[in-house]
Amino acid sequence: MKGVRGFNDRAHPKLSNGKSIWHQPIESRKVTDAFCGCAPCDFKWKELRGELKDLFYNMSCQNFVNAMDGSTPSVKVEEGMSCKDMINGLVGTSFQHMKVSDELSTSSTCDAQYNVNITSSKMLQDGHDDKYQLPYPLHFENTSATCMSAPSMGYDWDIGMWNGGKMDAWDTARNAGFGMAYFNRTDLPFYHALADAFTIGDQYFQSTFTATNPNRLHQFTGSNGLSVDSPIKHGTGILDDDEPAGVNWTTLGELLEEKNISWKVYQEQDNFGDNAFEWFDQYRAAKPGEPLYEKAMKRSDNVTEDFKLDINSGNLPQVSIVIAPAWLSEHATNHP
Repeated sequence: MKGVRGFNDRAHPKLSNGKSIWHQPIESRKVTDAFCGCAPCDFKWKELRGELKDLFYNMSCQNFVNAMDGSTPSVKVEEGMSCKDMINGLVGTSFQHMKVSDELSTSSTCDAQYNVNITSSKMLQDGHDDKYQLPYPLHFENTSATCMSAPSMGYDWDIGMWNGGKMDAWDTARNAGFGMAYFNRTDLPFYHALADAFTIGDQYFQSTFTATNPNRLHQFTGSNGLSVDSPIKHGTGILDDDEPAGVNWTTLGELLEEKNISWKVYQEQDNFGDNAFEWFDQYRAAKPGEPLYEKAMKRSDNVTEDFKLDINSGNLPQVSIVIAPAWLSEHATNHP
């Protein structure tokens, strides 16, 4: 996109070793430490998609611990716990909006001899070496890149990649691979055409080093809870993908309403859980006919047709928030 600092940027920052930021170190392992010592267990994977299976088996033990801690509901993977209990928790949670039970059977189990061994798993890692990975293109014409799974993301990984400002752990704080990949203009001609014609948010970056929901809160309200002194999450703000309850600070919708600026959320019955207004008490309490309900909570049967109708009739508001249903989201679980 125009103006976005990319792989050919001559002003990119340098790593501590003097190389460009695109020379990201990679980490080698002598032995896999998948599932923190529980890999020999009887994991019954369904023949469905396989995104989570591939993701989990390629995670280091520490990345897996972090992933489970940030899942919904959170699963605490601790030293010495039985692998059977770990699997039961794994099957009952969701990771990056994907239900683990959609891919892993609830009949998965493990013999009593196997326990989580975080300490030994950490010892299996060699650490950094002189190897590095450069950015690489994902070519649509001769790969299945549109069907790839999402790289790991979340507070622990993001802070790890930042690495105290060194910016050198993109492939070591999480699994090396897709995070260094990119699409060319020839792969995404329509999106590049949109960017060329309409982009005004030049050099846009995420608001917080976290997963989706905290950044969505920033988009809808300007905060993930910490800056407004919210009592939730013990004074740290919202850092994970849990959909919070009991939040009530002022949002974008209320400010637009106060200033008499027309606005509307376009969404279907399935909104992929992406309408952050729905998490706030004042919106949940709103009734049909009231502005917060009609403009933020009301759903249609076809968001595309609803949006198109308002455009053609001249009723498009000054501020439109369009939320795609899951099948149009192009999330890793809903490929284009």
